[in-house]
Amino acid sequence: MKRIWIYLFLATTIVACSKDEINYERPDAKLNRLKAEYLDLLTGADKGWIGYLFPEGGGGYTFKFTFDENNRVVTYASIDEEKANAGKESSYRIKADQVLSLYFDTYTYLHILSDPDPNKSGGSTGAGLISDFEFAILESGQDTIKLKGNHNDSELLLVRAKSDQGDDYIARAYEYVKEVDKVNQFTYYYNKFVFNGKNYAFTVNTEKSTISFYYEKNGTFNRFTTEYAVADNGVLLRHPFEDGETSISSLTDFATDQVAGTVDLKVNLSASATIENVDAPVFIDKDAPRRMYVESYDYYSSTGANYSGVKDALDIRSIPGFAGMYFMPRYYIDPYDVLFTYFNGGANFVGPYFRTSYDNSGVMKFIVTNLTGTSPGAAHLPKIQTLSSLWADTDGYYVYQTGENYFDLVSVADSKLWFRFY
Repeated sequence: MKRIWIYLFLATTIVACSKDEINYERPDAKLNRLKAEYLDLLTGADKGWIGYLFPEGGGGYTFKFTFDENNRVVTYASIDEEKANAGKESSYRIKADQVLSLYFDTYTYLHILSDPDPNKSGGSTGAGLISDFEFAILESGQDTIKLKGNHNDSELLLVRAKSDQGDDYIARAYEYVKEVDKVNQFTYYYNKFVFNGKNYAFTVNTEKSTISFYYEKNGTFNRFTTEYAVADNGVLLRHPFEDGETSISSLTDFATDQVAGTVDLKVNLSASATIENVDAPVFIDKDAPRRMYVESYDYYSSTGANYSGVKDALDIRSIPGFAGMYFMPRYYIDPYDVLFTYFNGGANFVGPYFRTSYDNSGVMKFIVTNLTGTSPGAAHLPKIQTLSSLWADTDGYYVYQTGENYFDLVSVADSKLWFRFY
C-alpha cells in the first residue's frame, strides 16, 4: 500500500513539473517577444512620437520621431530652426543585452547633443551636453514610453503624437520659444508670478531651458529650478514645482501684453495665472553671490549687458569674431577676477580686471582696476569701456541662480540692467 502512495506522489510531482515547464518562458524568448511588442508599439503610432529629452548636462529638448518597420526613423529637433524644419532619416533598433534598449545607431540629431565640440553641441569641450543616443526602456503604455540613457542617464519621455501633431510640430514648438522668451524682453528684469493666491519671483532662462520660482516660506528663502521642454503651446517642466497645495507641471497659452508688461497663461492646461513685470525685487537670494563666487567655474554670457528688454544692449556681438564674454573669478593669482570679451574667434580678449566683494545683503560688487587685453579697434573699444563702467557700479548687483552653474546679475541701481551667465 505504501508503494502505491509513493508512486502516486511521484506521478503527481512529475505532472506538476511538466506543467511548470510548459508555462515557463525562457529569458531569450521573453526578450524576443518584448522586442517585437516594442517594435509594434513604436511603428504603430501613425503620427509618430513626441520626445522630451533632458540630458544629464542640462537643458531640455523636444523631438519628433517617426519609426517604420524597416528600422528607419525620421527625426525633427528643437535644437535650432534648421533641425526643427528639416527631418533627418537614420536607423534604429531594439536591442536586448542586459536590458531592453532603444538604439539610434546611425547619426541623427540626438548625436549632436553628445558632440564633444562645443560649437556643435553647445556643451562643454570633450563631453558636449552629456547626453545619450542609446536608451534603456524603463516602462511603457500605449501612449507613453519612459526611457533612460545607458551611458549618461539622460531622461527621455516618448508620448504618442496626436492627429494634429504632424511633421510641422517641432517647427511650431520652436517658434513658441519666442513667445516664452518675451518675458525676458520686458522693461525690467523682475517678474512676479501670481497663482493660487500666492506671489513668486520668476525667471525663464531660454538659453539653457530652465524655469525658476523664488519665494519665502516660514521666513526662509526658497528656490526651485527645473529644466523644461517646449511644446507648440507652452512648456513642460521636467520636475513639477510644488509649494503646499500648489503644483505646476506645465505652463501654456501665453498671452503677452508687451506694453503692460503682463502675461496671462494657463497652469497645468486649465488653471489661470499671471506674470507681472515689476521694477523691484520680489525676493532677494542673499546667499547667491557667495554660491556664484566660490564655485570654480568660468561663467559665459552670449549677450553681455541686457537693458530695458534689449539683449546685448551694447552690441558687443558685433565685434569681429565675437566668441563670448566670460566672468572668471580668481583668474589671476593676486587674486584678481576678470570680465573678458573674446573676439577674433577666441584668439584675442579685452576687458576689466577687478576685485569682487559680497555681503549678507545679497549684493555682489566689483572694484575695477583697469582694462587689459587687445583693443578690438576704435569702433568697438568704447563698448568695452562702457561695459566696464557699468560693471563697476558702486551699488553692485543682486544675484539669482537659474541652474546648477547659471546665474543672473541684476543692477541694484537700475533693474532694467542685467547680465545672464552660464
